[in-house]
Amino acid sequence: MTANEWTIRQKSILALCALAIVLDGFDTQVIGFAAPALLADWNITKADLAPILGIGLLGMALGAAAGGFVGDRFGRRVGMIASTLVFGLATCAMAGAESLWTLGILRFVAGLGLGGALPIAAALVAEFTPPNRKSLAVSISIICIPIGGIVGGLFAAPLLPIIGWRGLFIIAGVLPLAVAVVHLFTLPESPSFLESREDQRVNPRKEAKLGAALTEQEGTRPGFFRSLSSQHLLGDTFALWAAFCASLMSGYLYFNWLPVLLADAGFELSATSVGLLVYNIGCVVAGVAVGAIATQVGTRGPLLLLAAFGAVGALALMLFPPTPSQSELLMIALAVQGFCLGGVQPLLYALAVHVFPPQIRATGIGSAASVGRIGAILSSALGAIVLAWGAQGFFLSIAIAQAACAACILLVRRHDTGSVRTAPNPV
Repeated sequence: MTANEWTIRQKSILALCALAIVLDGFDTQVIGFAAPALLADWNITKADLAPILGIGLLGMALGAAAGGFVGDRFGRRVGMIASTLVFGLATCAMAGAESLWTLGILRFVAGLGLGGALPIAAALVAEFTPPNRKSLAVSISIICIPIGGIVGGLFAAPLLPIIGWRGLFIIAGVLPLAVAVVHLFTLPESPSFLESREDQRVNPRKEAKLGAALTEQEGTRPGFFRSLSSQHLLGDTFALWAAFCASLMSGYLYFNWLPVLLADAGFELSATSVGLLVYNIGCVVAGVAVGAIATQVGTRGPLLLLAAFGAVGALALMLFPPTPSQSELLMIALAVQGFCLGGVQPLLYALAVHVFPPQIRATGIGSAASVGRIGAILSSALGAIVLAWGAQGFFLSIAIAQAACAACILLVRRHDTGSVRTAPNPV
C-alpha cells in the first residue's frame, strides 16, 4: 500500500464515522424541526424557547472542547462511542420532558455529546486517510451534518403531524444508540493516537490490515497552547476560531429559526420543514463539490468565494423577503444559501486538520468547534431578536456574519494548497 492509496478499509472507517455524524446532524436540528409544534403544544413564545436553544448550544461548545481533549488523551474510538451514547440517551429523554426547565437540562446534556462527536470524527477520518485525500474525506464527514438534517426533514414533514414532537425526539434518540453499539464492535483506534502512547506500540501488520495511513509521527505530547506557540500557530488559530464562530452563527440561525421565520411569514407547517430540508440539500451538494475542488486547488479560494456569495445571497433575500406566493423561488434561494454556507463549514474543518499537527489535532479541531459554538449560542438569542424585525433583520444578520467569516479566512496563513501545488507546511 502506497502513502497515497485510499483503500476500501479506510473508506469503511469514513463510512462508520459518517453514520454517527448523520445522526449528530439529525439530533442537532431536531429541536428546530420540533419548534413550531412545541410552541403550539405548550402555548409558549419564541422568546421562551430561545434559552433552550442557547443552553443546548452551550452544551455543544463544552462538548466540543471536552471531546477534543478526550480524543487526544483517551483515544478517538472511546470518545466517539461515548459522545454518541450521550446524545442518543439525552435526546430520547427529551421526549418525556414536561417543562422548559427539564427540556433545557436534557438538551444541554445532549449538546455535550453532539459537540464532542464532530471533532473526534474529523480527526479519526483524517488519520485513516492518505494526505492527498484528506480535504475530500473530512468534507464528506462534515457534510453528514446537513445530511442528518435532510433525514430529519424527511421524517419531520410527514410524521410531525402524526407522532408529534415527542415521537420525533424518540426516533432521533434511538438511532444513535444503535450506531454506538455498531461502533463498539467495528470502529478501530487511530494509529496516530496509538503511536503517541508510550505504553502502547502499533502492530504494523494489524494496522496494515486496517488500511491506516501511517504517514504522520507524533512523538511526545506537549501542551496545547505550548504547541501553538512553539509552532507559530497562534495567529492562524485565532483567525480560524473567529471564522468558525461567524460560520456557525449563520448556520444555526437557519437550523434553529428558519422554520419559525417561515411559519411567521404564513407558510404551512409542512413547508417550514421542507424549507430547512432544501437548505440542507444545498449544504450536502456543496460539501461534496467543494471537497473535491479543494483537494486540487486548496482551501483558501473556495472558502473565500463561498463566504462572499453567501453574504451576497443573504442580502438579496433581505431585499426580497419570502412570501407564501413565491414558495418555489424561496426554495431555490434557500438551496443556494445552503450551498454557500454549507460549503464553508466542511472546508473549515479540512483547514483545521491542516493547521493543527497530529499530537494536538483533536484538541485543536475541538477548540475551533467549541469557540465556533459561541456563534451558535449567540444565534439562539440573536434569532429571537432579529425575527422581531422580520425577514429583513434575519437575513441581514446572516450577511454580516458571512462577510466576517470571509475576512477571517483571509487572515489564515497555513492553508492547504491542494495537490496541484506542494503545500509549504505539509502535515
